[in-house]
Amino acid sequence: MMCAWELEKAIRREGQASIAAFIAEPIVAAAGGGLTPPPEYFPIIREICDRYDVLMIMDEVITGFGRTGKNFGIDHWGVTPDIICTGKGMSSGYSPLGAAIAHDRIYQEFQKSSKGFVHGYTYGGNPLSCAVGIAVLEYIEKNELIRKVEKLSTHFFNKGEELAGLDIVGEVRGKGFFMGLEFVKDRTTNKPFAPEMNVSKKIADIAFSKGLVTGAGKGGIDGILGEHIVLAPPFICTKSELDEIIDIMRESIVEFQNSL
Repeated sequence: MMCAWELEKAIRREGQASIAAFIAEPIVAAAGGGLTPPPEYFPIIREICDRYDVLMIMDEVITGFGRTGKNFGIDHWGVTPDIICTGKGMSSGYSPLGAAIAHDRIYQEFQKSSKGFVHGYTYGGNPLSCAVGIAVLEYIEKNELIRKVEKLSTHFFNKGEELAGLDIVGEVRGKGFFMGLEFVKDRTTNKPFAPEMNVSKKIADIAFSKGLVTGAGKGGIDGILGEHIVLAPPFICTKSELDEIIDIMRESIVEFQNSL
């Protein structure tokens, strides 16, 4: 929670007129391995942004379009941002597609401007990408995949808690079908591994050899220290497939532990 109140300190320190926006991922993805703030965090951020007339921008490139079991990740905190930047799940990777979604109060400022809003670029409105995006979103809606993710996320994380008991797993975190695993050298102190050990990459390589694709990352603490892996299963996964993901992950971590 200190991080939330740090925003107000930064605004007052730098001067309100010099701060345009606060930008964050609802759940820190690649950089933080599923780092998930407490329930009070984003409501406090929203209140501070409103009080100092600072835009609240959410990076939903990874967490948008159902990944966390909600339409957008920020929906878990019950606040409305001013702008959402999104992509990835919007077209499921079949064709590059991204978007900026602006609140009416932002859009109206451009409407009032006599200069207009010049935002036409070479690949803007690409017909192939837009057609793919429509097809993907229609499939998600028709098959109620976001509701499915929300429903199965409890099972996924209950199963994932089995990993929390392993010697080098410091935390299991995230929401929906987005799970982060933090690896630590000492669970008592949460002391991280030395970066040159490449712990997350080695575990990811073991998992890959067993048929599981993961997202390995490091530097989540200060850009250097911190090892993590993220698991982001397809929305169409069944309970048994989610169980298989966790089972392979456990086998991979144990195999790495035994090599130390």
